Amino acid sequence: MYKRYTMEVSQPSLAQFNLEITNPEELLMVLNHLQNEPFMVNEDHLAYINDNRVELVNAGLLLPYELSRCSLSTLRASLRKAYDKNQEVKSVTTFQTLLSTLSKHLSQAYQQDQILTIATLFKGYTLYLPAFMDFRGRIYHRSKDLHGNDLTRSLLLFATSYIPKYSTDDYSFPHLDEEEEVQRSQSTTTPNKEETKATKHHLDAKGIIEVLLKQAACNYKRWSNMDAALTWMKSKLVDFKSADQKTSKDRDRSYLEKPYLSSSDLDQPENKEDILFLGSDQPETVSVSSTQQHILELVKGARQPFLFLSFLRPLMIGGSLLAHRTACIPIYQDASASAYQLLAYFTLNEKIATRTNLIRGLTLNKESFTEGSNDIQDIYEYYKDGFKRYLYHKLNQEMYNLIEPNLTRKLVKSIFMPMIYGKSMFSVGVSIKEESSLGQIFPKKDCIHLAKDIKNYWSQDNQIGYLLMKLLSNIGWLCSIQNKKLFYSNKYYRTIQDYKKSEVRNKEQRLGINASNCFPLVVEERSSISLPCRGWSPNYILKPGQVTRQVPLAPILPLV
Repeated sequence: MYKRYTMEVSQPSLAQFNLEITNPEELLMVLNHLQNEPFMVNEDHLAYINDNRVELVNAGLLLPYELSRCSLSTLRASLRKAYDKNQEVKSVTTFQTLLSTLSKHLSQAYQQDQILTIATLFKGYTLYLPAFMDFRGRIYHRSKDLHGNDLTRSLLLFATSYIPKYSTDDYSFPHLDEEEEVQRSQSTTTPNKEETKATKHHLDAKGIIEVLLKQAACNYKRWSNMDAALTWMKSKLVDFKSADQKTSKDRDRSYLEKPYLSSSDLDQPENKEDILFLGSDQPETVSVSSTQQHILELVKGARQPFLFLSFLRPLMIGGSLLAHRTACIPIYQDASASAYQLLAYFTLNEKIATRTNLIRGLTLNKESFTEGSNDIQDIYEYYKDGFKRYLYHKLNQEMYNLIEPNLTRKLVKSIFMPMIYGKSMFSVGVSIKEESSLGQIFPKKDCIHLAKDIKNYWSQDNQIGYLLMKLLSNIGWLCSIQNKKLFYSNKYYRTIQDYKKSEVRNKEQRLGINASNCFPLVVEERSSISLPCRGWSPNYILKPGQVTRQVPLAPILPLV
C-alpha cells in the first residue's frame, strides 16, 4: 500500500496529525472501483470551442489567447502609466485593485489555455482519474482543477454508455429507416445478458433525455422545482426550433419540438422527412450561423456556461443515437449543504433537515410543519433573508441601505458554510473585507463587527448547532490542556490530532490519496496502517487556485 498510494502532505508532521486506516481492504476497494471508471475527452465540444473561440471571447466566456502569453511584470509598468494619466479611473478605483484584477485575468487566461491544450493532447485516449479522500471521508475524482472548474468539467465524458445500442425501448428506434425497421421486426436475435441487465437496471432512452434536460436547466440557473426546469428547457429548445424554421423551410418539425419519437411514429408519412433529419448527426439543412448568436446570448447568462453548452448542443442536434451520446455526459450535483445535513442528523433538528432537503414535501411555517409542495429548499437563501431581517431591526436605515444590496447568496454561503466548520468570527470579518464588495465600502474594523452580528444571528436561529460547535471546540481545548490527542473514528479510518503540538500552521484542509501506479491496485495485508497525511483545518475551505492558508480550529496555547 505504501508503494501504491501516497498521502499528500505539504509539511508532514506525524506528531501533529496522523491517520490510521483500520480497514484498508474495504476503503481501497471503493477507491479502486472509482478509479477504474474510464473517461474520455468530449471531442465534439472541444472542436466547437476551438472553432468558435473568437465568438466565445467576444461573448466574455473565454479570455483572449494572447493574455495567456503575457506576464504581470511586463504589463505592470504600462498599467501604471495608463493609470496615472487617467484621472477618471483614479477617482473610481486604486492601482492595486486594477493590478489584482489584471493578475487574475492573466492567471485565468493561462489556465483556460492549458486546459484546452491538455484536452487536445488527450483526444482519443481513455483516461483514468485518480481519487482523493477529504477529511470527512468523502471520495472524489481528481483531475486538473476538476472541482469548481466549469470548462474542465464540460470537456469530460464517461467512456462507456450503460444503455444498450438496441434496447427493447421504442425510443431507441427513431433513426431506423423502413427497411431496417422491417429487418428488426423479423429478427429473432435476443439481446445478450449485458444488454438485458443494462436495460433492467438503468433508465431507458426517454428517461435519460429527460434527466439531461433537467440537468441542462440546472446548469443555467438554480431551480426550486425540477418540473419547472424541464418545462423551461423544452421551451428554449422550441425557441431554437423556431429560429431554425426561418432558414430551413423544408422541415415542418424536428426533434426539438417532439423529442421522443417512438417506433409507431415511423409509420406516419408526414414524419418521413423528419426521420431522415434525425438520422443525420450533421444535418446540412441547419444553418449553425443563423442560431449562433441566439446560443451565445443564452449561454452568457448561464450559471455554468460551458457545462450548459455541452448539454445544449447534443439536445439541439438530436440524431440517431442521442440517448447513447447524452448518457455519457457526467452530471455534477453537490449535496444540499451537506455539513448542515450532518448537523440536522446529530441534533435531530427538523427545521434544518427541511431546509437542507433531508425532509421533503413539508413547508415550514414559523414553528410548525404543514404538507406543502415538493420544491427544493435552499438554506443559504433562508439565511440571507433572515440575516437581512435581523439587520433591518438592528441598524439604522442608512447603514442598512449600504449593506443590503451587497448581501448576495454567494456571499452568505461563503460566510455560513465555513462557520459550521468552526471558522472564527475574526476570520469571517477578514474574509468579508478581502473577498466581497462590502470590503470596498467598510474598513476592516466594521467588517469584523458585521461578522459578530452574523454570529449573533446564527446563534439565535440555530442555537443547538451553535452549542454543538462550542462543545467540539471545548473538546479540543480539553485535550490540549491534558496533553492528550484527539481521536475521530469511523469504520474505515481514525484521525489523530494533537492541538498542543503545532510546529506547522500553514496546512491545507484536504487530505488526498493519489494513485501513482497502474490499475488494478494491490493492497498489502496489514491489520492497521498508519500514514502521514496532509493536515486539515475545519476553519478554512480551500478554493481552486487559491494560496493555502489556515486558521487554527482550537487555541494552541494552554489555558492559564
